[in-house]
Amino acid sequence: MKQVRLEVPFYTLFFGLIALGLYFGVVWLRSWAEPTPSFAIAAGVEPLVKIIDQEPYSDDVIIENRIYVNKVVLNQPGFVAVYENPYDKYGTLVGTSRFLPAGEHAYVSVDLVKKYQPGTRLYAVLHKDTGDAIYNLVQDPTLKDKRGLDILDDFRIRDGGFGHSK
Repeated sequence: MKQVRLEVPFYTLFFGLIALGLYFGVVWLRSWAEPTPSFAIAAGVEPLVKIIDQEPYSDDVIIENRIYVNKVVLNQPGFVAVYENPYDKYGTLVGTSRFLPAGEHAYVSVDLVKKYQPGTRLYAVLHKDTGDAIYNLVQDPTLKDKRGLDILDDFRIRDGGFGHSK
């Protein structure tokens, strides 16, 4: 019986591997250039931020002034930013959350830049991401409700732990 030997020329294999690498490279670059896939935008979901009065958490080693936002609902990726005054956003920013994908989140941590006295009122405001997954005060606009108002919730700094729910 005669054996048949199939030979694949080296250049065919070589160029095939290069083409395959280029294909997966382009797929990876497209996913990197658009970090928020279009399916992540949840149409019909109303954005929401809910926070209670609380004393900022401190472990006296690394974490000094961390507060927790009870509930965040985003219809597109974004951030929670905490301000001293919600109507003077530029210059009064005191903390931001990490990047949050679209959806519902519980107990989102935000580190504040300084310690506040009990009774101080702060505001948690939702911002949408412009596509780089990094919070930018100027480029990442606030999320608006149906009336065109910023989506926010206020809270007070308390002395002695977590406070009451609103």
